Amino acid sequence: MSSSSAFRLTARRMSSAAGKLDWTSPMWKASPEVAAKANAFRSWVNSVDALAEKYSSDPAPVDFKSDKASAIRAQDLLASLEDFYKSTTLPAETHAWDAADKAAKEAMIAEAEQDQADTRALIAELEELAALRKANRTSRETSVSDIYKMYPEIEEEVEKEIDERKWFKDAV
Repeated sequence: MSSSSAFRLTARRMSSAAGKLDWTSPMWKASPEVAAKANAFRSWVNSVDALAEKYSSDPAPVDFKSDKASAIRAQDLLASLEDFYKSTTLPAETHAWDAADKAAKEAMIAEAEQDQADTRALIAELEELAALRKANRTSRETSVSDIYKMYPEIEEEVEKEIDERKWFKDAV
């Protein structure tokens, strides 16, 4: 794959992905840092689109017979350049992703996916805890034993303070 076709393919992928983004979403304005990064990414995508459009076709062949070429004094140099241009075929430039870099990026992706799964589990746990706390709100009828049922760590702390005779530990 030549570098220009790789560039075009990458540009097409990026522009189609960026085209699906809702740039007006409030998510992009959440903080000044996020807004700055989103604007930088958006400008990069626009520059990629412009370059993809500019280099979407092969360049025109060099015209060695033009008026500018006839104005050159060293016609023998121009003739040798033309011969070289016509006789040379450059191999297609290919790009291979470095295996170590690819492995590092895949490890980063796996770590991010694990973090995302952990975050989702934590969110579910916290939502469950919030629902439990809302269901067990305290009122004038709430007894100490009800609080101990909801917060067993408080009961342990109180009992420990009583056993150690720290009556005024939390008092100012």
